[in-house]
Amino acid sequence: NRELTRASLMGNRIGKDGCTSIGRLLKNPDSKLKSLILRHNFIDNECAAVLAESLFGNNMLNNIDLDRNERVTAKGLMAFLHLISKTPDATIRLTARWRSPDSTDGTSAVLKIKRDVPLHNLAAQL
Repeated sequence: NRELTRASLMGNRIGKDGCTSIGRLLKNPDSKLKSLILRHNFIDNECAAVLAESLFGNNMLNNIDLDRNERVTAKGLMAFLHLISKTPDATIRLTARWRSPDSTDGTSAVLKIKRDVPLHNLAAQL
């Protein structure tokens, strides 16, 4: 759908196949999607990487919500941020919750990230 600007797939357990399909949508130059809500989908580090890679060249999406995907670890989130930091010419709002290896509790954050900024500069902003 070329007119779709917001999609909420909250709680659908989309898995790797779903991430791959969403990745294809995000890579489509005709996509008008600006906001993508993927809370509670059992997304793991591998799926997060697929999504991040698909954002390269996508200047439309400015909000992605990955909150409550406890299978994304701090390491997976850093890999996601690293890939996003390489995409040029846009700012993206990322909502995420990740699990620390030392804790049973998760940590949540809302990050507004200027894309095409070196990762060490992102860490300084956090």
